[in-house]
Amino acid sequence: MLHIVALTKKGNGPRNCIGVTLTDSFVKTACSYLLTHYDWALDPPDQNTSYKWLPASRPAEPLHLSFTRLDQTGSCPTHPQ
Repeated sequence: MLHIVALTKKGNGPRNCIGVTLTDSFVKTACSYLLTHYDWALDPPDQNTSYKWLPASRPAEPLHLSFTRLDQTGSCPTHPQ
């Protein structure tokens, strides 16, 4: 049987990595900001979005994205013009 600590990153308990919580918080904050303030689009839109599954799940080729700031167009719900 697999112990639950085996599935946690960087160990568990009082001696685990002190940066794990900070990193998780930073990534969640950055993703939240990007999702609420920017429109994301593939650039160009006809990119190959197939996946490679081994050794880790990832796109077969690097994806190129373009970001358009939503509050410049007046469509951001948190920053109405």
